[in-house]
Amino acid sequence: CASFSEHSIIPLYDSNLEMVWTSLREGFCKSPGRVVFGNFSGQVSKLFDVQIAAVQQDIAQIGGATTQVQYNSSGALAGATEVLVEGNQLRLPTAGGTTAPAAGGVKLIGRASAGRTRPAAILQDGRIFDLQGTLAQDHVTWASAQAGGTAFNTIGFNAITATGTATAAVMATTNLYTYMPKIEFLVTVAALTAVAGFRITAMNNVTVGGPSAGLGGFDFSGVWGPATGVTTTTMRAFFGLVNSTSAATDVEPSTQISCVGMGWDAADTNVQIMHNDATGVCTKVDLGASFPVPVLDRTQLYRLDMASNPGTTQAVDWTVTNLNSGATASGTITTNLPATTSLMAPKGYCSVGGTSSVIGFALTGFYLDPLI
Repeated sequence: CASFSEHSIIPLYDSNLEMVWTSLREGFCKSPGRVVFGNFSGQVSKLFDVQIAAVQQDIAQIGGATTQVQYNSSGALAGATEVLVEGNQLRLPTAGGTTAPAAGGVKLIGRASAGRTRPAAILQDGRIFDLQGTLAQDHVTWASAQAGGTAFNTIGFNAITATGTATAAVMATTNLYTYMPKIEFLVTVAALTAVAGFRITAMNNVTVGGPSAGLGGFDFSGVWGPATGVTTTTMRAFFGLVNSTSAATDVEPSTQISCVGMGWDAADTNVQIMHNDATGVCTKVDLGASFPVPVLDRTQLYRLDMASNPGTTQAVDWTVTNLNSGATASGTITTNLPATTSLMAPKGYCSVGGTSSVIGFALTGFYLDPLI
């Protein structure tokens, strides 16, 4: 087609007709002006003249950027910035907006949390849920509180062990905390060293990174909140993963070793990310004014998402969500982390900080995928 000049008269045989039209259709003839086809009698085919103009018009109307899926936007072609084709496969990048869909449908998006983009759906009320793949290839640890009960539905481990008494939480419509199914671990008699919370008495097959390529890593997500004793000004709290199966004691959470999670020490005014290797004290990351340490009983819930990739290069991506306000904070940890050979397990607690008081910790549930 490159040999066709502007205003050319091209003899049409059956043998070259298909080749010529294919070239036009694939956009190889884009020169301005007109390429006109005729037969040996000198008659001009206006049909092909019109078809060439249509092809050139279609080429001009292609919208968007490379890899973007085309769609009809008020009669014109446009490119979908969040629906791409990559390597001949559909790709959903992290969504730039999360507005609710129109009535009668849902939206599929890429949702970013803890450094990873996951397939998710936006429902008509605006809520966003990650899509759950098959569990046949995973070895997950999962716990979910039974509404009005004292036991968790569990997968992948023997049981949750209580510090304090596992207590059925009263379900009510007072606030988000009372709406959510949860189990409260309570110490109901005031004491100077009271601690309430949970632990798992067997280590999970979870490490921060791994000792060799392809080993280790995890996805973790959990929802929790302080229950009682929250008005005690010396109250402390922690929730996350630790290299320990023993019961917590009334010490500052930042003195723990081989841990990564969230919480606060007695003197903190804001919630902190805490992480530590096998020595010293935790590195603390202040989450800022959107995450003040709570001061009222049974009002506050948080979601902690963490992720670590397999292999010897260690990093933990994290996102904390204040479920009451919707505020989020995110970051990545690359130093002062548990060793790649330190097995980790979920753990959470609140303690009184040396002040005689009751204390309580509430757990809605958690999900832990060891990525093997």
